[in-house]
Amino acid sequence: MSKELTVFILDASKSMGHTSPEETKSDFQRALRYTFGYFIQHLVKNRKSDRFALILFSGGSIDVFYENSPLTLSKVRTYYTHSVKFHKEDRGEVEKYSLVDALCKAFELFSRNIHLKFTRNLYLFTNGLLSVRDSQKVLVFKEMLVSNQINTLLVLFSNRENQTTEAILGYLTQQLKNTKKIDFDELVNSGPPLKLIATRCISEATLGLGIVEDMMDGIGNAIQFHVQAFPGVKVQNQIHGNSYYLVPDSDDVVKVETSVSHYIKKTSGFDDEDEEEEEDAVTKETDSQSKSEKEKISVNKSDCIPGFKYSHRDVLAISSELEEATTLETSPILSILGFYEKDKFPFAYFTDECTYIVPHSQYHEHNRLGYSSLVKSMIDLNYLALVRFVAKENTEVQICVAFPRQVTLGKQQGNILVLSRVAMKEDEKIGHFPKLEEAKDKTVDDLMEQFIKGKKLRSDSHFDPNTLDNLKIGLTQSEPAKCSYNRENKY
Repeated sequence: MSKELTVFILDASKSMGHTSPEETKSDFQRALRYTFGYFIQHLVKNRKSDRFALILFSGGSIDVFYENSPLTLSKVRTYYTHSVKFHKEDRGEVEKYSLVDALCKAFELFSRNIHLKFTRNLYLFTNGLLSVRDSQKVLVFKEMLVSNQINTLLVLFSNRENQTTEAILGYLTQQLKNTKKIDFDELVNSGPPLKLIATRCISEATLGLGIVEDMMDGIGNAIQFHVQAFPGVKVQNQIHGNSYYLVPDSDDVVKVETSVSHYIKKTSGFDDEDEEEEEDAVTKETDSQSKSEKEKISVNKSDCIPGFKYSHRDVLAISSELEEATTLETSPILSILGFYEKDKFPFAYFTDECTYIVPHSQYHEHNRLGYSSLVKSMIDLNYLALVRFVAKENTEVQICVAFPRQVTLGKQQGNILVLSRVAMKEDEKIGHFPKLEEAKDKTVDDLMEQFIKGKKLRSDSHFDPNTLDNLKIGLTQSEPAKCSYNRENKY
């Protein structure tokens, strides 16, 4: 996992108070929201190895905020308070500094940590109304940028009076390696340069009552429906330097690949210890580095023997041969083991993300009608189904609970089952679960119900909890995600 060192340079001068005719926020407020939205995203990720710096500049002063420690909420609040105060107190009378001086401060910060293995990123936000002087000062760091990967993004707000600054930024992009100039609107409206993931069927199986696999010859007379399983829609992640990097010449997105090598330490015998005692202390210091390298013996992958590894649920086989020998023979199937009252099922049993079960698209209409009738009956009776689910051939057997739901897509309606994996014996290490037949105390469940009902899930008074009215349910083709900097965030 690579480490990131990201520096934000923010023009906090009085001139950044300019508001474009089509915008309601000033240039400073928009840049501030984008910067601290970036900080909050990394706070949620809680990556302890990443480092961040904030540089505020105006014509009269430059402030640098950097600590060699992980980003915290208190730091983000402090940075935000200082940024607002810095912009508010600037009178715009003195023009001693410019964005060139702020860039030099950022490159000096990079040079201090240039020996560390960081993925280095630099963002500069300005509307170009502050005058720029002596742009040649930045060229001192030209060699450092050539020998080290520092991704520099010069973000400029559109303005009719910043042609001079725009020309200087264009000159810097030509002189400095891995440096690009971009318009602010283009930055916030561009999604990650990654391929979008289309909806894919993870399983094509048969849904039946009881263990259909054990019926053998009598399967033709059993109640069964042909279904397909789809995973839930996930939020598209933005591109980050710890996962991908951008090739400056071709603009290609390349995934960061890691290679793992193993070694063992050679243990020295008693004879070696006696010889070491007779050696001189100075010789020991000079040879300590080479000796430590000799004590490490690399292990080839061919010398390793496949075994097992522990997960939070089970013991997993590493090699495919071992996995095949320890796996029960199963086929893709959904077997309804029984039904359970929805109000009596404990919430503590729900684990993992949901899977959507829909009628198979290639079978006749009677298959869809029979499946919809089953789901509609479960909705009317307020029952859940306990299901034995096998997604693919010779894979894990899961015990799931199936929620009956009605789906609304515009004017079309349909019935589906939503599968959620429930806790089994091996999950006791991550929680304690009450027995279903002894679930008498419903205090926790009632508390959760009150919490959910207290939320304003819908403004519509006719809201039905058994109906999914969401366009993402039927999403088959999507567009790149837009930046969410326009949201009303409070810090």
